[in-house]
Amino acid sequence: MKNVLELLERTAARLPRQTAFADQQCSYDYQTVVNIAGSVGSALAANGDRNCPVAVLMERGAPCLVTLMGVLYSGNFYVVLDPEMPAERVNKILRTLQPTALICDEAHKDDPAGLDYDGKVYSAEALAAGQAQPELLQTVRRRMIDTDPAYAIFTSGSTGNPKGVVVNHRSVLAYSAWAADTFGISEKTIFGNQTPFYFSMSVLDIYTTLAAGAELQILPKQLFAFPVRLLEYMNSRKVNTIYWVPTALSIVANWKLLIRYLNERQVNTIYWVPSALSIVANLKVLDFMMAEHIEKVLFAGEVMPAKQLNYWRSKYPNALFANLFGPTETTDICTYYIVDREIKDTESVPIGIACDNCDSFVVTEDGRLAGIGEEGELYARGSFLAMGYYNDPDKTAAAFVQNPLQSHYPER
Repeated sequence: MKNVLELLERTAARLPRQTAFADQQCSYDYQTVVNIAGSVGSALAANGDRNCPVAVLMERGAPCLVTLMGVLYSGNFYVVLDPEMPAERVNKILRTLQPTALICDEAHKDDPAGLDYDGKVYSAEALAAGQAQPELLQTVRRRMIDTDPAYAIFTSGSTGNPKGVVVNHRSVLAYSAWAADTFGISEKTIFGNQTPFYFSMSVLDIYTTLAAGAELQILPKQLFAFPVRLLEYMNSRKVNTIYWVPTALSIVANWKLLIRYLNERQVNTIYWVPSALSIVANLKVLDFMMAEHIEKVLFAGEVMPAKQLNYWRSKYPNALFANLFGPTETTDICTYYIVDREIKDTESVPIGIACDNCDSFVVTEDGRLAGIGEEGELYARGSFLAMGYYNDPDKTAAAFVQNPLQSHYPER
């Protein structure tokens, strides 16, 4: 494969009526996503732009995901803008990006008037209602290669100025294949998405879903202020996989209700931040109520304290536990460690080995490969590596450097 849309299309051919994306208001099966995204892509492709950024200013929901797929069909790449972002930040992104088009949903159709943008503005609803042009889409696809950009995610970095990390199709394909294969994601998986689409964590949700024929349930953000309503909603949608940021998990204060939900839905895989797992451990929730079907516990985003990890392992001695690590610049993750030995409470949990098709290594200050017990700087190379920062050659050159261990040919 050389294009992430092949993940969508192959699953649509195999499971056309399987739910792909759903939220509180609507649901799309795989074939419907292909049809509507083709309409969106045809309208955008008619402009003749190629490998250009298209900004998407929409509410987080299933229509937004379908629109993102439509941008890819047009031969361009998407950048998600949060409607709740301060205008100053949005304008900084737009000035860096200079997008060829801006897509808004009906709820935000007036927003562009207050932004530093005077280019083409499209209605997401109007694009979705159009007609697909198969010949045009085929022409666009024939010219696309796997190093074409798929999306850019803007991170603030240490300076507070947004940096647009550009990730190509090859990287997403490699990452989603690794995640689905390593952790056994399948068509029986139902993700409960809480992460905004402008965070790299969402990449696992979106593209592992497409790769495996899973179902992505987009949980309404307002429900996170009401834990009982959130859990009731997750129950009704049969969500069995979650990948959430710490703030969302900390709001769900009544862990007994959460455990009860996991049991009702026979959840067997969770992907949580360590702070959430630690709350359960510190409160000793599992002493009083067990999630009975847990087989896999994955965590990322923070350091996992060994003491709290051992609490979980004592409750689930036969489960798989894995620590995932990586920045946005490696698509999302670059290393992982499957915990297959006893770890003392005072130890650090390793970040493990490089993911398949992604190499990581440590280099000492004097430019040598670090040996056991030596400190150094962590490097990553391979297909997971992003292309660089959009319109920022200086920061790209500083971060995406020549492999310090060899100088015989160019290798970032």
